[in-house]
Amino acid sequence: HFLEFIVRKNEEKKKNIGEIKEKEKEKDGKASSSSSQKNQSQRRLELVNRYILPSQKQNQVVLTALAILGLADKMHLKDQEKQFKESYILEKYELDIKESKQNGDIEFKFAPGSLNNVGVSGKKATYNTSNYKTVIFDPPIISSEYGPIVRCDITFDSCSSNYCGFGLIMSDFVIPDGNRAYNSNPWQAFMLMYHQDGNVYHCGNTWSGNSSYGSGHRLAIEVDMSKKPHVAYFFYNDNEQSQYVQGIPESVKFFVCVYI
Repeated sequence: HFLEFIVRKNEEKKKNIGEIKEKEKEKDGKASSSSSQKNQSQRRLELVNRYILPSQKQNQVVLTALAILGLADKMHLKDQEKQFKESYILEKYELDIKESKQNGDIEFKFAPGSLNNVGVSGKKATYNTSNYKTVIFDPPIISSEYGPIVRCDITFDSCSSNYCGFGLIMSDFVIPDGNRAYNSNPWQAFMLMYHQDGNVYHCGNTWSGNSSYGSGHRLAIEVDMSKKPHVAYFFYNDNEQSQYVQGIPESVKFFVCVYI
């Protein structure tokens, strides 16, 4: 409505200016034919009082309308600022909730698809079949803008076969029974493993320097999704090992593998 008012007033102003010019001509013509009429300066003063001053008043109204529009614009910006602050507070609250859910213990469970011939009692899995076996843990560790940093600790009760491993695998993969996780195609390209011999294996590559382990030793892998690229650190009896791996995928799961 304010904009329409301004346009209308501007059109009226142009119309008034045209009328002023026309009436000036008419009255100038009358002045030349009649000496009894007011002189030209008086007529122009009359025209100013009659047309220009009302036009200036109209301009004042227009200026006032513009000022109000400016104020309305500032008020609109304040509304936007208020909405932004409310949105920011809500988003921060939701992120805090998500982050708080990542704090504390994660309840790892053995993935059902990897439990063939495996006995489960609470957090303990037992495998007694003479074969290569890989057991995967749920839930997956998924990268996000706030991390997370997740550590999983395990202990092998028996590592007599010289084939025990603890590692990470991309979330969409399962290693079938009878396959060694660290050197069987195509799975070796989608996992990394901290082997009993102390080596770290991935995609046909071997990194040495970490401690070898056996029965009863406490092992851990810590995945740091907050770093770019993502990093996995290895621990032996709570001591961080020298070898670590960068470039961890966006979604991984922990796994263990054994041979009986």
